[in-house]
Amino acid sequence: MNSIGKSPSPPVDRAVRNPPGQQSAPEIRLLAWKRRADFTRAGVEGDAPISGIAARVPATVAELTAEGTGTRLQMRAQKTPKPTNKERPTMTAASSRQQIDDLDVFVGVWRMKASLASEAGTPPRAETSFEWLEGRRFLVQRWRVEHPDAPDGIAIIGFDDERATYLQHYFDSRGVARVYEMSFADGVWKLWRIAPGFSQRFTGTFSETADTISGRWERSSDGLTWEHDFDLTYTRASQ
Repeated sequence: MNSIGKSPSPPVDRAVRNPPGQQSAPEIRLLAWKRRADFTRAGVEGDAPISGIAARVPATVAELTAEGTGTRLQMRAQKTPKPTNKERPTMTAASSRQQIDDLDVFVGVWRMKASLASEAGTPPRAETSFEWLEGRRFLVQRWRVEHPDAPDGIAIIGFDDERATYLQHYFDSRGVARVYEMSFADGVWKLWRIAPGFSQRFTGTFSETADTISGRWERSSDGLTWEHDFDLTYTRASQ
């Protein structure tokens, strides 16, 4: 243990003037001396106060930088540059535009055939079309199935910048409205929806000529265990 009596105050160079909120080198030495004296009276070893001071200034938050000959010290916070408000729309617009343009392969009229159709008779006429909404930001899908048990409907497909994914908003003649998440990459089209009691997902693969989409729907009651629902094939009728 070290003991300490009344120590003389170290001289302070009053000729140094710093802007408000900034400490001069002598002032910093005085602060360190006072803390050293306080810690020493409490029975702390001589080197401990300095390490204690350093420990309270994490290196990852700020760094102590000497300027000129070391007469002034300043704390400089390290911050990661953030994109400006002008930069954000530019990056987002470019990204979403590319995603939207990728959907051009869907545009046209397609015939549909589902495995639910009876093999005995002639399958019901089923047709779907994809076309751009004015402005070419959303793809509109419409379908019609000539069977009383199969609903007709419409879907709006677009790219959600915040989620960084496609969304398909689905509406049919039964009054059902659903939102599916969607992906499209390397000729593989996927739709999925996780909902209590009835989750669904679809995977369709484009042929090399982009004239056929071979797909299958699956369903799940718990969102974990999936079972086959039905196959669905699209054949291009016109562009």
